[in-house]
Amino acid sequence: MAEKMESGSEYTGLGALLKDSAWLNSEMLPPDRDTVVQIEKTIRRGQVKFKDEVKKGYGSLKFVGKDKELGLNATHIAVLSALFGKMAADWKGKWVSLYVDPDVMSFGKRVSAVRIRPERVKPPGKVEPVQDRPDIPFEP
Repeated sequence: MAEKMESGSEYTGLGALLKDSAWLNSEMLPPDRDTVVQIEKTIRRGQVKFKDEVKKGYGSLKFVGKDKELGLNATHIAVLSALFGKMAADWKGKWVSLYVDPDVMSFGKRVSAVRIRPERVKPPGKVEPVQDRPDIPFEP
């Protein structure tokens, strides 16, 4: 007997948003330009489970007005520390430029990954939001 499913509607947006995930990934950013965002806060969780791996003391960045969080790896932490200091409290309210690096080695595979540009950025001027595209979470 077939499982009863909720009715849905046609979806034409980013395939990456069809996954139920709180995490920002490279498929959610435009590949051809930087995305400037403001750090709302740094979050530290006791543990986070990723597929078959559990990470303890896992950190992430929450951005102003954005639902997806950026998981903090060693590279991200090094860039943030160089830009704003080693204390996470000093990162709050700062603006960063996110970009897609298509050439990252991860677990023996070449993948695209979100990176933080290692330079200070100014807050963007007033930008009109993309109309009728709620499926693009990190557009202005």
